[in-house]
Amino acid sequence: MQVIPLEPIPNQSLTLVLDGNRWSLTIKQAVTSMFADIALNDQPIMQGVRFCVGTPLIPYRYLQGFGNFLLLTDNEDLPDWQQFGASQQLVYVSPGEGYGP
Repeated sequence: MQVIPLEPIPNQSLTLVLDGNRWSLTIKQAVTSMFADIALNDQPIMQGVRFCVGTPLIPYRYLQGFGNFLLLTDNEDLPDWQQFGASQQLVYVSPGEGYGP
């Protein structure tokens, strides 16, 4: 499991190479929720996926042997961009590590 550094700002984009794949994530704040767009090797695979604490961002049918992302929070708090890097962390889980929290 690898922690993905997020800034405590409401909207951000990042590109990472993980397990030899290029991941692009755009994280957005909506009124009361956080959402993400995800691309793998420059191909969009998810748009507007909602952050649910401890739940993989990418549904199983899209994985095909790739990793996944989870938002982990203290006390299962709701996603809050102001807590990124403090009590909330985005993590990448490699295929061999499993996809549960």
